[in-house]
Amino acid sequence: MEEEIKKYAFRADNTATKITSSKLGENVGLIGAASLVFKKFLRHQKNLLGGKALKKGICFEYRKGLSLREQFKWYKKAGFDGIELTFDRGYLTPDTKLSEIEKLKEAVDRIGLEIPSIRGGPNLCWKFPITHPDKKVRENTIEKFKKGLKITSILKGKALLMVPGIVTPEVNYEEAYNRAKDAILRIIEIAEKDKVFLAIENVKNRFLTSPLEMREFIDGIGSSYVSCYLDVGNVLSCQLGYPEQWVRILRKRIKRIHLKDYRSGYGITYLLQGEVNWPSLMEALKEINYDDYLIAELPLYKFYPERMLFETAQNIERIIQGGK
Repeated sequence: MEEEIKKYAFRADNTATKITSSKLGENVGLIGAASLVFKKFLRHQKNLLGGKALKKGICFEYRKGLSLREQFKWYKKAGFDGIELTFDRGYLTPDTKLSEIEKLKEAVDRIGLEIPSIRGGPNLCWKFPITHPDKKVRENTIEKFKKGLKITSILKGKALLMVPGIVTPEVNYEEAYNRAKDAILRIIEIAEKDKVFLAIENVKNRFLTSPLEMREFIDGIGSSYVSCYLDVGNVLSCQLGYPEQWVRILRKRIKRIHLKDYRSGYGITYLLQGEVNWPSLMEALKEINYDDYLIAELPLYKFYPERMLFETAQNIERIIQGGK
């Protein structure tokens, strides 16, 4: 039965691609919505048959010269279920007016995409982190994260990515730990109220550098709405061990996963071009029953950016299917 469903899904997607290639503008909305309904049905069947309802996502990259709706269409056409938005990237900030947020949500809905999560962005996460030496800056960032959680909820997102601070020559490890914990304890009330996970990512910030420490930090907050946003490529690029080991240690604390690859002597690469052991990662995810979004966090190609979208969606599908 499952094979028949897959064949039908392929034929439906193929038809949609042919139609939308000739008249992308008007038809993609209807076809996209119909395709989304059918894919949800397919995932339901997979669950009944013991499969995983994993979804394909990617970080949305704003391009000047195109409307948001025109850009969203390409993500849908490439085969993504959802897009992850980012604060302070030209189209959304923690201070964006409600009317503009609702327009953004409507544009995404009309294309048939979801917004599974939002990234805190360069200002909240790096320029003005919750561990900043200046208390006034920290207070402002805390309030921005509270607003960010509310916006995430309005957009029907389930997680807001947070870089939990940075260890620097001016901010030692213990200071960063205490400031981060204090800030999150003040922010978490909003997360619990709006039912949005505050998802802490493992990044190159010299902080929470092992899965054991990440687990201890999350559990120390004492809220089920503080979670981990596991970045697979960052584990290798920051020399933090192996992604599958992070999965088995953090388990249900993982609410979102970023995908990127890494190659020694080169750095971050596109999917399937590096050293991430994708079969081992997927086996670990299967063990913990992870059944949510796998979100690529990679830049568009400088030329022919749409091609990157199609190739990335196909590579995520290959990773999910185990190379079949």
